[in-house]
Amino acid sequence: MLDPPLLYGKVILSDSILDCNTQQLTATQDMVGGVLPYSYEWTFPYNIIQTEQTVNIYQPANYQYKVIDANGCTFSGDTTILAVGIPIVTLTLIDTVSCNGLSDGSASSVVVGGEAPYTYHWSNGQTGDTLVNVKSGAYLVTVTDAVGCIGQAAVFIPQPNTLTLTVTGSDITCYGQSTGMVFTTVGGGTPGYEYLWNNNSPNSNLFNIEAGAYTVTVTDAHGCTVTGGVTITEGNEINIFTSTFPVTCFGGNNGQALAFATGGAGVFQYNWSNGATGAQVTDLEAGVYTVFVTDLKIALSQQL
Repeated sequence: MLDPPLLYGKVILSDSILDCNTQQLTATQDMVGGVLPYSYEWTFPYNIIQTEQTVNIYQPANYQYKVIDANGCTFSGDTTILAVGIPIVTLTLIDTVSCNGLSDGSASSVVVGGEAPYTYHWSNGQTGDTLVNVKSGAYLVTVTDAVGCIGQAAVFIPQPNTLTLTVTGSDITCYGQSTGMVFTTVGGGTPGYEYLWNNNSPNSNLFNIEAGAYTVTVTDAHGCTVTGGVTITEGNEINIFTSTFPVTCFGGNNGQALAFATGGAGVFQYNWSNGATGAQVTDLEAGVYTVFVTDLKIALSQQL
């Protein structure tokens, strides 16, 4: 069994430096060995990634490159591009986009070299030395000095993932109880979440709550918000109807009692305080009797 050919290579530059006559050059990964096909990766300043074999370079900096062959083998290296006699532009991220989809990102520029004064042109059309109120993305600035020499730089304005909220509930088994629960799952945004429910609770989850509609607003560390909710239901109320047939003679035991329940889960068990079961009891002496009605979920009692 033979090893595949060693993967290695170099970078071929169209020019060695950036100057007033060479404002942009190309860099090509020239690889041999390994197993075709190759995939390519370049890491530009500010962690901007490009995946072409040949890239355009317009900014003096150190550039890292990597090639991956069909077997997953890699070769990596770096190359440094110098500049002479042109404005050298350094960009600094001021503000990331606060909430996904907004346009409040910004970046500043510092220029050295060349001849002042400088003019600025950003890829989105802005013309100041500071990029303001932009959405997430990559932005290129072209700086032209007093004699027409050009320097360029790019910056990536990041943004958080979309703030998401999932709300789930656990319903109440028995009518009138306070055993409901609500749970939240939050993702995206910027961690440091705050919660505010329509019952004024600041907690992420709710416990021992009554039936009803519950809504929550989640605010992340940048003030982004998302709202969700759930309705907690409860079992039907049990209603017990009773009737009695009294003892006909003093000291007798021919009294009767009847119980009839509605609501609940609809399937009932009747247990009487004298030990009898069933909806109807007979052969009762005069006295006080209590019936306990149990459905599949709820237990109630009524005294006769």
